[in-house]
Amino acid sequence: MVGRLALRCTVLAALALADPKPCAAEIPQLTQDVLSWLPDDTESVVAAGAFKMRNNRKVSRYESMYPRKASVWRLRSMAISPMRLLEHGKYYKKLTGTRVRLAVGAGRNFELLNSRGNRRFQGCHVIVCEDLGQTYDWMVDALRDDAKSIRHTSGHEVFVFDSFLKNNKSVEEEGWEGVFVALPDNNTILCGSHEAFLAEILRRRQDSKQDRRLPGRLDVWNQVDHSSTAWLARWFDGEAASACVINVCPQGRAELQAVYLPSENSPDGPRALAESRWYAVPVGLRPEIRESADGSVSVRLSFEPADSQVSIFSGGVLRFVLSGTYADHFTTPRIRDITPGDSIDGQSR
Repeated sequence: MVGRLALRCTVLAALALADPKPCAAEIPQLTQDVLSWLPDDTESVVAAGAFKMRNNRKVSRYESMYPRKASVWRLRSMAISPMRLLEHGKYYKKLTGTRVRLAVGAGRNFELLNSRGNRRFQGCHVIVCEDLGQTYDWMVDALRDDAKSIRHTSGHEVFVFDSFLKNNKSVEEEGWEGVFVALPDNNTILCGSHEAFLAEILRRRQDSKQDRRLPGRLDVWNQVDHSSTAWLARWFDGEAASACVINVCPQGRAELQAVYLPSENSPDGPRALAESRWYAVPVGLRPEIRESADGSVSVRLSFEPADSQVSIFSGGVLRFVLSGTYADHFTTPRIRDITPGDSIDGQSR
């Protein structure tokens, strides 16, 4: 049995990036549980584990210039982003210093709002902490005081706030928009932009545990390296590729790995997409792009030396690529008629 399992892992590794990959059996139980809560039509997932929530200003100033730190910080930030913005950072400030076991952001129906790359989407973020302690009681009381209204879903209170786009007069709000927060247990925070998305997570969370991670997507899950500091998976309806997976610092290595899986509509699309994305990264990082026999294309960026700046632009370019991968359609997106330069809090690239 052990021999067959080892052989299976070896085969999966050969089909992926020619680097060691964990097999599906090695997915952490907590990650498997959280992924099983997500709706089946989820389009993007970003995950980061085992980190401490830190002051926004200090993190962005220190880590924005360094490629490795910028990549890790960006994915962690994307996994917890609504809590950083809720009530102008009031709740995130209280959570600063809290240790996070796992943070997962998930979304669908991404919409490009203007030429600056501002977007909105339907989704929810799940933050599982080690021990909220008295912070949990403080959050419940504060949410009850601050919320515009309180609803009940699957036996849990759902605290309703205005959308982050509420005060932007140039954006036409959709009826589903808002910020919806739930605390289903003493250490778990749910914060969504779409009530139905959050409600489905609460419902699935109560179901019996089983591995149903977005069914029918085994080719993508086989590319996720759960030893990574953070990772991102994106499924496309477009013609360029069927999906993309990005692993940051897998197996403790100072590098980033990305895989683009082929689409039936465009066998050459993954390479063109990978080159258009990653050749924009500063030359000092030397992205390696390779095409496999199955049509998938892998990208490898080495961060060595680990703390090298390469250039003052490198961290910013990487953050742009990672954010764009999470939210882009790679087809013609729906663009609102908005005056260029409008700022949308919490929804920028």
